[in-house]
Amino acid sequence: EEEEMRKKKKKKKKKKKKKKKKKKKKKKKKKKTTTTTTTTTTTTTTKKKKKKKKKKKKKKTTTTTTTTTTTTTTKKKKKKKKKKKKKKKKKKKKKKKKKKKKKKKKKKKKKKKKKKKKKKKKKKKKKK
Repeated sequence: EEEEMRKKKKKKKKKKKKKKKKKKKKKKKKKKTTTTTTTTTTTTTTKKKKKKKKKKKKKKTTTTTTTTTTTTTTKKKKKKKKKKKKKKKKKKKKKKKKKKKKKKKKKKKKKKKKKKKKKKKKKKKKKK
């Protein structure tokens, strides 16, 4: 009977050890997720080249958070199939009319100087 009890105790100990190991593994996984967050943020959006066959546009967005914030947008050129003749279109420039801005005169506010009142010291009379 004593031997049986000892065996049972040993089995229980083994089970407990296994459970502890599993818990440790879970903790490690949690640590991996916390490493991605930092103080700075840099957002880069890159548009892929357009292929005429595919109608859908694919946008890649990569965000990494860090102390400084920098935004960069880069548009890639559209991909075209091989053609013998390429025609360039000339764009007409429109002239913009400049509007004259009226300058507003700022009114200066006069600051009032506060006079400091001098406190008179009262002399105490000594009683003889």
